[in-house]
Amino acid sequence: MALDQLVEDYGDSLNLIRYYMTGEYDPLYSYNPDEMEARGAYYDYYYTPHLFIDGDLDAGYYPGDWEGYFIERFGTYSPLSMAFSGNYDASNRSVKLIISITAEGSITDGDLRFQSILTESGIHWSAPNGIDTHNQVMRDMIPNPNGEAMEVEQGGTVYFERNFILDNELKYSNCDLVAFVQSYASKSVYQSARVSLSSLPSVPPATVEAIPNNTPIITPAGSSFTFTGKLINNSDQAQDMDVWIMLDVPGYGSYGPIQNYNDIQINPYDTLIAAGIEQSIPIYAPLGLYNYISYCGDYPNTAIDSSMFTFKVISPSSDRADGWNTVGGFDYLKNPNTETKSQAAISNVVGVHNYPNPFNARTSINFTLNKAENIEIEIFNLRGEKLETLYSGWIQSGKQQVSWDASDYPSGIYFYKIRGDDFSIAKRVSLVK
Repeated sequence: MALDQLVEDYGDSLNLIRYYMTGEYDPLYSYNPDEMEARGAYYDYYYTPHLFIDGDLDAGYYPGDWEGYFIERFGTYSPLSMAFSGNYDASNRSVKLIISITAEGSITDGDLRFQSILTESGIHWSAPNGIDTHNQVMRDMIPNPNGEAMEVEQGGTVYFERNFILDNELKYSNCDLVAFVQSYASKSVYQSARVSLSSLPSVPPATVEAIPNNTPIITPAGSSFTFTGKLINNSDQAQDMDVWIMLDVPGYGSYGPIQNYNDIQINPYDTLIAAGIEQSIPIYAPLGLYNYISYCGDYPNTAIDSSMFTFKVISPSSDRADGWNTVGGFDYLKNPNTETKSQAAISNVVGVHNYPNPFNARTSINFTLNKAENIEIEIFNLRGEKLETLYSGWIQSGKQQVSWDASDYPSGIYFYKIRGDDFSIAKRVSLVK
């Protein structure tokens, strides 16, 4: 009852989860005993009631003390903010949620975990302690009691996607999803938020999904990763749908679209699956954590759904990838012999190389254009910062040569990028003095 009073008095600032450690006679415990036991072992509690505030403040068993402990933590600064978006499909009781976490300050603890827990309120059962109505009862830890490892730099934003089917035993209008970021070692909770499933909008007419083939994605610049794309028509009408991909680039922000699939025809209640899409990461890509966001709708005016995952770019190990190119995708479903736009466009520039490489102070960049067009030739450092523009303007077809005088730069790895109206290609060079 004391907890119910806290929720009533501080509901806008308090996200409560109740775990149970009693035996099989208790239906609140027996609905999900494995995860109840796992959470009890994590907190190492051996009696009830037992309240933990912010994960690391042990408020003990006496309800009269709980409000004072809560008020003590009430004004604690949180370095994180959280927000929800998503939908609920009543036809199959499926929930799709995207949770964004922004680091407005720094976190010193390591081993951060993102946790999401489904709770249910309004459960009627006459417990031995005299309580008849039970609220904020833990029903499911999604995906598991250990949570999902996360990292976020100050000023950055990361996203987590949660897709699940609501058990038929649970009442949709009484369920919340509580999300929080916790240090697995110290148990400190840095931020939490909750969303009521009944507040979610109904499922959109079409949905898009992007599912990495392997997680976590940690890949060197110049390499690639693969994922599966899905486009789902949730309506009884055939649709023409656009799918496009944007990036959140560390230190830069929104970038793209890096790919755009236009006018994809999809039949009523049909699902198109594009398996094994290969996404290249250019050699000049800034290092750090990226958000990979797929949209569907009417490009560029209306996005009716989105899907997102994160990947981390580390130091280059090869220079195989020249741009943000994709191989495969929804265009291949319409015509398997069709190249994606970004792949096909590269054919206008061939024979790109520089000599000498490695070089001391000066090198020549050589390439051939199949047709005349406006191009830019730019120099970048390993962090992806543009250092200078060597050329910008109209250039005739045929063999071309542009020199770079790097006398003012220190020894190291650099990249030159040749960019036209419909292509972008980059190469790595070594400056040795």
